[in-house]
Amino acid sequence: MVPSPQDSELRAQIAALRSRRHNLRPADIETLATNAGWTHRHTKGSHKIYSKQGFWANLSVPQHRTLSGRLALGLLRIIEASLDEDGGDE
Repeated sequence: MVPSPQDSELRAQIAALRSRRHNLRPADIETLATNAGWTHRHTKGSHKIYSKQGFWANLSVPQHRTLSGRLALGLLRIIEASLDEDGGDE
């Protein structure tokens, strides 16, 4: 299956964010998630919860000034996995 141009662009954005994972803001993750087809469902405390139709997991983005490196990588992996699962058909 050939990846769509949008899928390739999203993967490039993921790679760029991964390289600066120690200095990511929640807005960076939220923009990427929205571009990848995730929808903001609700806010619980200081976390915004996103979901994607047909994907098995939710994305919980804490609203802190900056995200820790490990947390940022985990969120990026979930977004990337959602691209792999839907095959770029959107």
